[in-house]
Amino acid sequence: AKCVRHNAISVDKTPLYINLDETSVAYNYGKGKGLVVSQRSLPPGKSHRKEPIKSQDAKAHISFLAFLTHDSMIQPKLPQIFIGNHHKFTLKLLRKLKDKIPEGFYLWREESSWNSHKLMRRALALLVRHLQEFQSSRQLVLVLDVARCHMHKTISDLADRLGVRLLYVPAKLTWLLQPAD
Repeated sequence: AKCVRHNAISVDKTPLYINLDETSVAYNYGKGKGLVVSQRSLPPGKSHRKEPIKSQDAKAHISFLAFLTHDSMIQPKLPQIFIGNHHKFTLKLLRKLKDKIPEGFYLWREESSWNSHKLMRRALALLVRHLQEFQSSRQLVLVLDVARCHMHKTISDLADRLGVRLLYVPAKLTWLLQPAD
């Protein structure tokens, strides 16, 4: 019988649970409902004004991939990723923002603003680079939901190679088991 070593991950290390969750961020909330400002709360002499926005801006979104952990020492080291398409993350905008983006924050300009298997692999590799100094003492456990973009053999294979355990939260239970929700 051939002995195959699978998932050479140490059980002797203290687990470091990291939650990955993504959310859609509207490009413009100008037409959004729910924000009410009374006239008396405005500065003297000011009145309500409507912000003119283009129809395409009202419908446009980007994705935010948030990494969260309970460990307050490690949280600032986690990457935070925004995914925008070529129309919203223009080269001009990215050049303008280049020196203003905080350390650990990333703007990824892609064909689509939505997460994918390819971007999940890239995010996983980025996470491991950010936490390289802790890998000898901590077992990285990535908690994520069962979104289709998280469920792919290439993602689990990469996680195995990088020494990361994947812990999937069952559908319809993220509100209870996933901290970002």
